Amino acid sequence: MAKKNKFIGQFVDEMYGVIIGLGIANILFQEAFEPSSVLQIFTIFIITYVILTYWWDWAEYVSTEVYSTKRELIIDFMILFVMELFYVFYSNLLYLAIAFCVLGICDFIWVSNFIYETRREGDFSIRPVIYLLEKLICISIYISSFIFCLYLENQILIKDFAELNKWIQSFSVLIAFLMVRKVGFNHIRGEKFFFFPAEIEDAKDIIDINESYLRQYNNKLGFLLGKLDYNELLEIIRCDHKTFFVAKGEDKEFLGYVKIDEHIEDDILKDVKWNWIDKNNKNDFERFQYIYISQLAIKKESSRKGIGKFIYETLFKKYPDRNFVAFVAKEPYLNRASREFHESLGFDKVGIFKRKRYLEVDNFESYFFYKEKLIEPKKMPFLKKIHNEIKKD
Repeated sequence: MAKKNKFIGQFVDEMYGVIIGLGIANILFQEAFEPSSVLQIFTIFIITYVILTYWWDWAEYVSTEVYSTKRELIIDFMILFVMELFYVFYSNLLYLAIAFCVLGICDFIWVSNFIYETRREGDFSIRPVIYLLEKLICISIYISSFIFCLYLENQILIKDFAELNKWIQSFSVLIAFLMVRKVGFNHIRGEKFFFFPAEIEDAKDIIDINESYLRQYNNKLGFLLGKLDYNELLEIIRCDHKTFFVAKGEDKEFLGYVKIDEHIEDDILKDVKWNWIDKNNKNDFERFQYIYISQLAIKKESSRKGIGKFIYETLFKKYPDRNFVAFVAKEPYLNRASREFHESLGFDKVGIFKRKRYLEVDNFESYFFYKEKLIEPKKMPFLKKIHNEIKKD
């Protein structure tokens, strides 16, 4: 699996500065450069503005999200190389328009690779069709700009206005980039989510989402087995702000909820068949503090946007000294979406819970998933390694 890595992010971040420095230095020491030419200075300004915009977006939104792969490094290098060509062709606006077309194609390749890596890691928050379509529109905008520049280059009627042609070409390139900026740079910012303890006014939304997933076994988005009671939920929210948490959007729209506990009943633990090296697994487990994720559900209309991942990562940061555990249904109904989701976040299958009847389901089995705490992981000797990982179905 590819891992998010600081090297590529830092490398590209520094290379943007190098490109601008080398590009401007190269122009200043060229005999063709005319300091008195307003058009040349304006074109250099456009080029520098474009590179600074890419640099800003990379540093603010992308550098920490890319995966450390050879493909990513090669594609990033291609984009950087094309941007260096901008300074080479600053005085030839037709060639500059071609370079922008190549940049659009490189952007499309980068997005395709980014979507591939994120989906391979279990993150389905990006909608690939829309994202790729936007990049294709961006390429068409750059190509239109090139065709317009080519038309002006060959337009006999205004050959006597060569300087005016150049200005129009320059503005054509700038307008094309501004349009691309408007159309094709939306996804890299992503949506912002917020995490709160549940309040009384959230109870109805929690119940609605719970009911929408309850025993929906054929649902590709997963399902829930435990039904929440509205009155009990209200009582928990009033008395305890550490059990139910909710995720909301920037407009305060309710997106999903999570229910956590700090203890699993002994009646449940006694029916877990452990898969750890140590023989005294149950005693080892009980000696350490953990967070038990009892339920997680996301509004169906908001699924595949990374909200579940956001909730889990927020919990990891909120309780960095705690281990995390969760049960995921295995038999007779496999909750495949939940299993893949937990595996993508680094959870390990460390046991199987079995009962002849549980939550009104006969011959019930579930995976027992475990993720080690973020800090001081070496102080958990009982889970040095998974000995016999349970085979995936």
